[in-house]
Amino acid sequence: MIGRTAMLEFRKVTGTGPESPPPVERKNYPTDSEYDAAMERWEKLNESILQNIEQFKKQAEKSPDLLVARGDDGRTYLLGDVYVTGQDLIDARVTYDEFQKPAVSLKFNKNGAVAFENATAANIEKQIAIVLDNVVISAPVVRSRISGGEAQISGNFDSNEAASLAVMLRAGALPIEVEVLENRSIGPTLGEDSIQSGVRSGLIGAAFVALFMLVYYGMLGIAADIAMAVSMLLLIAIMIALQTTLTLPGIGGIVLTIGMAVDGNILIYERVREEFRSGKTVLAALDSGFRKALVVILDSNITTLIAAAVLFYFGAGPVRGFAVTLSFGVMTSMFGNIIVTRAILEILLRYRKNIAL
Repeated sequence: MIGRTAMLEFRKVTGTGPESPPPVERKNYPTDSEYDAAMERWEKLNESILQNIEQFKKQAEKSPDLLVARGDDGRTYLLGDVYVTGQDLIDARVTYDEFQKPAVSLKFNKNGAVAFENATAANIEKQIAIVLDNVVISAPVVRSRISGGEAQISGNFDSNEAASLAVMLRAGALPIEVEVLENRSIGPTLGEDSIQSGVRSGLIGAAFVALFMLVYYGMLGIAADIAMAVSMLLLIAIMIALQTTLTLPGIGGIVLTIGMAVDGNILIYERVREEFRSGKTVLAALDSGFRKALVVILDSNITTLIAAAVLFYFGAGPVRGFAVTLSFGVMTSMFGNIIVTRAILEILLRYRKNIAL
């Protein structure tokens, strides 16, 4: 579409050729005789289209004001006088007609409004072609005289086609032609290197977090590291199940989840230490610490989920990918903190009567 930003023109339609027929396929006909008859009709219609094009070309050779142009609808048009150019077009937007069908609204400047009013007055119940780079992108029928510098193009097109037409109209309003000076093809090497660097940094970060937990909490750190590993495996399993593409923002969400996975354990362990220092046994301290830290963990993770939901709703592309990864990471880390860590500590207590807190 960038390459089609040549001068936009509204021209008189002097002649219209028949629409190109769709190709004839054998599978659409039950017998060979019906297929042969359809092929014969198709060839005759194509021959008449070629003859029509030759007639248009002969007429155009006789008059410099005539132009033979192909349309996006497959028809051939013989075009006459230029009524308005893209220099007089201010804006083109998608709207809806009186039947609530997609349409394109046009707005002209003062000179364009006068020229367009005169053109529509002279072509009521006739077509005016909208030509972009010698291609007819639309040829609407004028229903009435249009004044005021605003018009509407309506037809049998959907919202995507209307949006595409509006963009081409706005692009054609440029008073210059765009020429391709250089083409460059960019391969996936840079993206692959970035993904590998992201994965490497995530693994290094996870290793440092695991080492810190082991050094600072000892036996409790082992349970936290196992819970973190389980959370990461669950997150990766969810991403595989949803066939999620691994991107740099997604890796960022995973790395953030690594820190959040042990953050809940830190809250629990510090609360357990406080309960143990108050004179409770190890088992009682664990039970009380988990119960009291649960409220804080739920509060922090729910607020994070709300922020991720806002990012997903208002964001697009990479931002949404980060929000999705972060949301699933929060849920898996909560599972690891509340279920996995407690289960591991209870197992350790069965084999050891006491755990250093």
